[in-house]
Amino acid sequence: MERCFGGVQTPHSVGEFAKRRQCDCFCIFCFNEPFLYERDGVLVRGEAGDMVINTPGTIVYHGPVPEAETGFINDWIYLSGIDLQPLLEKYPLPLNTAFHIDQTHILRTLILELLRESAAGEDGVQDRLFYLVGAAIINLY
Repeated sequence: MERCFGGVQTPHSVGEFAKRRQCDCFCIFCFNEPFLYERDGVLVRGEAGDMVINTPGTIVYHGPVPEAETGFINDWIYLSGIDLQPLLEKYPLPLNTAFHIDQTHILRTLILELLRESAAGEDGVQDRLFYLVGAAIINLY
């Protein structure tokens, strides 16, 4: 894995949308409040506890629902240099669309561990990062 970066419990203000961009890596998001996100060029509503796994080449764009009084909070990670496609074919999860998970802490725990491992930069870090992401996908499946 070339790099990963992310955040946990990242606050977004009322009306604040993520910068609209086409990412060349897998991007995983989990939302603590209702939110809007772009799917096939249309803004769609997601609910608290939903997750979105964006595949490389898709548009990443999300923000609060219009009635949000405080914005929203989410956990997120961008994974560059790792091909999750074979793993997602074996353990298919919805891609590029919101789906509900009962245990949102799964992604938060994964992100914190991935960031620690990535920052350490020790020998074998790429293999450990792939293992951690794989374990999370299997748990979500």
